[in-house]
Amino acid sequence: FLHVDESLTVTCDSPPQAISLLPFTEECTGITTNGLRWELNHAQIHTHSSTTISNVLAEGNTEHRFSVALGSGILGVYLCHKE
Repeated sequence: FLHVDESLTVTCDSPPQAISLLPFTEECTGITTNGLRWELNHAQIHTHSSTTISNVLAEGNTEHRFSVALGSGILGVYLCHKE
């Protein structure tokens, strides 16, 4: 989980099948990601939003690394390696 003004860098041994950002508060703001196919730049999401579900690592991201930063709210970062 990320809380207000926190950031996280994740390095995976192998690429996950999906990377999802899940808001655990009514609203999460200031979300910025790097290293993902669909990146966010100071984005805002609300509960029940599906815009941050099932992202993947960016093409050519051979380091299998991505980062997420949060301005406000509580945000879960979920990685799915097998279904």
